[in-house]
Amino acid sequence: MAKPRKKPAFTDEVLHRIFSFESELSDRFTSRENGKLEFKESFDMGSADKYAKTAAAFANEQGGYIVFGVKDSPRQMIGLKSQNFENFDVGKLTAALSEWLCPEIEWGSASYD
Repeated sequence: MAKPRKKPAFTDEVLHRIFSFESELSDRFTSRENGKLEFKESFDMGSADKYAKTAAAFANEQGGYIVFGVKDSPRQMIGLKSQNFENFDVGKLTAALSEWLCPEIEWGSASYD
């Protein structure tokens, strides 16, 4: 019997829901953090344990999204000030997450300009 296909994590519907702004000229999000969405102002491998905690909570709730480059109050898109995210090693982050999570979880990343 064939395995059911997984729905892609980054569908247009999901991206539209997350990246919804107050107006076309605004950089402030209308979306709020919840059990499936968390905003982070920056990305740093030294905080992998905190990302693992969030990932574990999301895994217990059928998935979720951590969006980096968003200021908390107001929820404003600021982007990332360093190349930490673009240059990170997927293998290192996977290894770091595996240290804190058992069983291992599936995760993915995407970068948008």
